[in-house]
Amino acid sequence: MKTWVITGGVACGKSAVSKRLCEQLGDVAAHFSSDEAVHDLLEQPEIRAQLVQKLGGRVLDSEGLIDRGWLRKRMVLDRTARKHLEGVLHPGVFSALERLCERLRMDPRRKVLVAEVPLYYEVGSLPDADHVIVVASSQETQIERLRLHRGLAEAEAVALIETQLAMMDKVALSNRVIWNDGGIDALEDQVRLVAKDFWIS
Repeated sequence: MKTWVITGGVACGKSAVSKRLCEQLGDVAAHFSSDEAVHDLLEQPEIRAQLVQKLGGRVLDSEGLIDRGWLRKRMVLDRTARKHLEGVLHPGVFSALERLCERLRMDPRRKVLVAEVPLYYEVGSLPDADHVIVVASSQETQIERLRLHRGLAEAEAVALIETQLAMMDKVALSNRVIWNDGGIDALEDQVRLVAKDFWIS
């Protein structure tokens, strides 16, 4: 089984690419989402306890659950807090990915795992991938999407973008780039070409 990593910048369309690529590949493909793994981890009482210890009680809302809005803003503004969060969550994400890989190796139908890992290059301790696809957009497009879909001010959007490795550095490290500054048709055309390459290889 091959592992294809989908990574790239914030608000570039990694989830859209992952979904469409899996649809193009059909039953031979399985999907892993780091964001979904993080969502599941944040529901676990032991993870909440660790975050309270690292970040303080403000990380919880009035119902004792993770205040995700507060957490997102804190991660942008506070590098130390971001490192604490990564230290708590990344091991759990890696474990979830490894568990899925072990299950898939026992399933002869599965030929490729499409793993959506936004911080693949930033973390630097994930297993090697057979193929890394970077989903990229211009910074102007990223800012506009973050403003429209997440309600961020321009300065907040820029600060969030700058928490990640520069886009062109990710592009240089990748095996393949999908540019997502245009419409959905252009995106789907690029995904079809990537899927075609899988069958050819």
